[in-house]
Amino acid sequence: MNLNTYTLFPSENLTVFHFVSTGSKGQIRKIIRYMPTLNPKVYNLGLADVLYIDGNEDVFTVDDQTASDNGDIDKLVGTVARSLLLFSQHYPDVFVVFGSINPVKMRLYRIIVQKYYDELSKTFILFVAKRQDDGKIVNVPFYFNANVDGFFIKLKSF
Repeated sequence: MNLNTYTLFPSENLTVFHFVSTGSKGQIRKIIRYMPTLNPKVYNLGLADVLYIDGNEDVFTVDDQTASDNGDIDKLVGTVARSLLLFSQHYPDVFVVFGSINPVKMRLYRIIVQKYYDELSKTFILFVAKRQDDGKIVNVPFYFNANVDGFFIKLKSF
């Protein structure tokens, strides 16, 4: 994607990325985490504000429910996309799922995915995540203006 990004500080296995958002509300330390789900081929992408870090930086408290609205959404999207590319290149067979139970954040995710769909689809395959009656979440082909529970994304095979 042709967006500016923040400097990422990845973990050794590329499942955790730290960065600092700088905007109208000052500097906000952020974290992007790729966490395994019950399905070994699916990881969950989480983006959160870091509230507390212990002295060794391996234990931290985060807030993933509040949108910090630091006025840097394009740079934030570019940074998350950059982490997704690095993660996906390291784990090319894995699907990444993301969404939110917070309706405001989920609406924001839908807007972002639709806004950047053309750019994202050059590198990734996108699906929508729909919850079935039995509670399982499945991926279905992407379509615009979908009322969805999240999104699946996977690196294209070239």
